[in-house]
Amino acid sequence: MIELNSSRNLTVHRRARRILGVFVLVALLTTSAYAQTFEVLKEFDATGYNPRAPLIQGPDGILYGTAQSGGTAGSGVVFTIHPDGTGYNVLWNFSGGNDGGNPYAGLLLSGSTLYGTTYSGGSNSLGTVFAINTDGSGFTNLYSFTGGPDGANPCGGLVLSGGRLYGTAEEGGDPGFGTVFAVNTDGSGFTN
Repeated sequence: MIELNSSRNLTVHRRARRILGVFVLVALLTTSAYAQTFEVLKEFDATGYNPRAPLIQGPDGILYGTAQSGGTAGSGVVFTIHPDGTGYNVLWNFSGGNDGGNPYAGLLLSGSTLYGTTYSGGSNSLGTVFAINTDGSGFTNLYSFTGGPDGANPCGGLVLSGGRLYGTAEEGGDPGFGTVFAVNTDGSGFTN
């Protein structure tokens, strides 16, 4: 009886090793397949760096994004790039002044207009909501945060609904812990 149990245990251990070996082989093959498809499309430099947000893709296939730092004034950029990594182009260099600075969030695309926020800059140096055309023209500061009831330092993305942009500001409001805001796409009608 003891010999029979030892024989069964040995068979069970051999099967377990075979099954484990198959799982390890599948995992290695799967990992190798994924590793072979990874490709760096753009290494950021002084023309814009520290991208923090996801890219969005336009109907033409072009990717749009923001980088928090770099650009001509060091205050971040809005950029485009093709999915194959070619065609990197800076659409807007933030000055850190009235146009805003340091965009942390991604962009929202509606028609041929990109909407976004900057963490700093604007008329009060507390962030902005902005719009820019996909060709880089028509940059508009839609709203500059004051740090009061409206909020300050937006760092999240925007949502568009019924012609209004909705977002969040990290600070400001009452008692100073941030706000949820809405503003029309033309910059009018800001509400907290």
